[in-house]
Amino acid sequence: FFEQEYRIRRADGAYRWVYDFTIIIRNTTGAITHYHGYVMDITERKMAQEALKESQSKYEAVVGAFDGLIYICSPDYRIEFMNKRLVDQVGRNAVGESCFKAIYGRDSTCPWCTHDSIHQNRTIRWETVHPADKRWKYVVSSPISHADGRTSVMFMVQDITERKMAEEMLRRREAILEAIGFASEQVIKHAAWEQGIQAVLMRLAQAMSVS
Repeated sequence: FFEQEYRIRRADGAYRWVYDFTIIIRNTTGAITHYHGYVMDITERKMAQEALKESQSKYEAVVGAFDGLIYICSPDYRIEFMNKRLVDQVGRNAVGESCFKAIYGRDSTCPWCTHDSIHQNRTIRWETVHPADKRWKYVVSSPISHADGRTSVMFMVQDITERKMAEEMLRRREAILEAIGFASEQVIKHAAWEQGIQAVLMRLAQAMSVS
């Protein structure tokens, strides 16, 4: 027998994909006498396969372009997927291992874990300091529902340390400007600079985080 897939052109000019299965019938001497077979229209299946392939390509492009870490965990905290950046950071593909052990080096679940909330079908966002490198991370955790009823969790993690540092510098700069404005008021208010200097120094010290 043989089987094959190919396209045929209909009378109206449209093309359809077909699956062709053929059995070769031979006589007692081995000579071919007949071909028995059937042809099925599989256009919808082929279109679904192409759509799935295109969707997979888009998914891989999105995951590859993301400049942070992505991983998916099962309900029992087992890693089901890691993007390349996380694999490079951990030093291996840790699929099947405990997420808290492989990624965070812990022997038990992380105190900030959001698994329970995820099982309520909620997406959660938060900022935290990574215990290993002490850098600020922005984390988004979202539920992923499976056909068998299980719910996994997808985590997307971005390093926002530079942004947090810039925000802190801006906050301190604004505090210093406010302290300078306060100092100007004190100079105008008092006849002698000694009268308001303690309050001025206190405000400047607070703005610059010094004693």
